[in-house]
Amino acid sequence: MHENYDAIIIGAGVIGAAIAYELSKKGCRTLSIDKLPAAGYGPTSNSCAIIRVHYSTLEGAVFAYEGYFYWKNWREYLGIEDESGMAVFHETGCMVMKTEQNGYLEKNSRGRRSVPHSLRGMEAGGNYRATAHLRHAALRPSQAAGGRRIL
Repeated sequence: MHENYDAIIIGAGVIGAAIAYELSKKGCRTLSIDKLPAAGYGPTSNSCAIIRVHYSTLEGAVFAYEGYFYWKNWREYLGIEDESGMAVFHETGCMVMKTEQNGYLEKNSRGRRSVPHSLRGMEAGGNYRATAHLRHAALRPSQAAGGRRIL
C-alpha cells in the first residue's frame, strides 16, 4: 500500500511535532518519523521546558518571541480542551549572566534590540539599573529571515 504525503518530517520532538501541527492546520498530510519509540523521547525529553527569547541570532529570538505568545495563550492556540488537563505556562522571568565565556552576551544584545521584551541590568556592585522596555514592532519569522518565506 502506497501512501501520499505532502511532507515527511524527520523527528517527533517538540520541533517536529510543531511542524507537523502547523502543516496539518494548512491542510497538508504529514508523516512524522522518529528513531525512538514515542514522540518527545529525544532531546526534547532533556529540555527544562524553558521559554526564552535570548538567542544569539535575530531569527532564533524572533521565533522564540512568537512562540512565547502561543504558550501564553495555549488553549486558544490549540483550539481544544483536554479533559486530562492542558499544559500550563508559568511566567517566571529569566536571569542570564554576562561572562567572558558567552562574549558578555554581545550577540544576544544585538538581537534584543529588534525583539521587544523587558530587561533589567545589574551593575558589578549589585545596583540594579532598569533599561527601557523595547517597543519595536514585532517581526514575523519570515521578516527576520530576510523576507524568505519559512511556512
